[in-house]
Amino acid sequence: MNLFEKFHSEHRGRGLRATSFIRKGTLLLTELPFAHVVSENVERRVCSNCMKSATLKNCSGCKRRFYCSQKCQKAMWPLHKHECSALKHLQQSEGATDFLMLLYQVLIKLNSKTDWKKEGYLQSVSDLNSHYDKENVSDEEKIEMEQIFVKLKILSKEGGVSSDILNSYHDVCHLMSKLRCNVFGIQDEEFVDTDGIGLYLNCSLFNHDCEPNCAQIFQASKVHIRALRDVQAGEELTITYCSLPACSASRQKYLQSYHFVCTCDACKYKKYDNEMLSDQNGMEIEEEQFKDLNSRYEKLVELKEKGENDNIITKCKDLIAEDNFADGNIIKLKILQLMGRTSINLGNFEDALEYHNQYLPYYSKYIPLHPMIGLIHATVGKILAFQNNSEDAMRHIKEALKRLCLSHGGNSPVIAECERILQECQMYLQQERMSTE
Repeated sequence: MNLFEKFHSEHRGRGLRATSFIRKGTLLLTELPFAHVVSENVERRVCSNCMKSATLKNCSGCKRRFYCSQKCQKAMWPLHKHECSALKHLQQSEGATDFLMLLYQVLIKLNSKTDWKKEGYLQSVSDLNSHYDKENVSDEEKIEMEQIFVKLKILSKEGGVSSDILNSYHDVCHLMSKLRCNVFGIQDEEFVDTDGIGLYLNCSLFNHDCEPNCAQIFQASKVHIRALRDVQAGEELTITYCSLPACSASRQKYLQSYHFVCTCDACKYKKYDNEMLSDQNGMEIEEEQFKDLNSRYEKLVELKEKGENDNIITKCKDLIAEDNFADGNIIKLKILQLMGRTSINLGNFEDALEYHNQYLPYYSKYIPLHPMIGLIHATVGKILAFQNNSEDAMRHIKEALKRLCLSHGGNSPVIAECERILQECQMYLQQERMSTE
């Protein structure tokens, strides 16, 4: 029995809705990508086919694709045989971006006349919505699209791919638009790193909500979508397209790239905005000040991504001290989260614990069902277990398991690690009790 069906609504277009009651934690969909590309910054540690981290060997031709086994290399060959020589050529002129290579892969798949119904897809690439309108394209976007079009033709020529789409700049622009609005960033299970991008045709039928009832979790290249709460028959199934938590203005700005205005209750009533945007006097910070603070926070994130951990904590402390943030201010919370992750990388677990404990209550309030809450509890539990504070560690690990079993399922490596830590804590306490008897 199918748990959901496609439907069409006037304001949201195509979507999926429950055909019967769905219990929280139910696995709704598992899907491999129609096309995917591993990001250049991780291509030497993530297999180009399955996207598992492993010891890899590169393609002897282009040197740009890396595989964990001959099986994966063979599985990727129908696509890669058109990429190999093309990549060698494009490397000389630079510009083989993730998006360009994904666009090229989709073009190859379309050229192979894939039977999307036979492959188990609920829709085809042609069914995806395009928002391309040459009247609304900025000069900057126009230049970018023209450059992509030129490079796509070079790739196709070098890779021996011919397609009627390439004869029309207008058609290629529509394909670009379809991908931009439907491609997923392929994150690790802990929402720390984005290892690539992929087009998931079934997954893209899930519409957005800032308080979604489902969540997508990636295990290597495969995506799993589970219900985060009980869903009633006839209710639409939703995921979030945004990075949460965030105030309504930030969410709406991000969603502009998807060409719609979110009208969910969280946006309509600006839920928690007063708290997220307030200073210590309870006054809302000015829009320009918020933009400036967010820009400075993002620069700190860039430092973290470059591995420059040593100065980040000091810079974060300076930013918090410089501005009159309320405890629940979203910028302050993000800074504290960054400080927590950085402290772990530096081995300063006592500081990491303090920072995590400061932002966790507010994240739990703002995004109560989000898988990130379970992951934060797991992190806190690991630190406490390392400090031999087994009772508190168990409390956090049990909370993590309760939440992560809903979003990640029982076979996740994250779940396995939590269960291992829980068992170790139980053994430690048992030994401690025996030693005092």
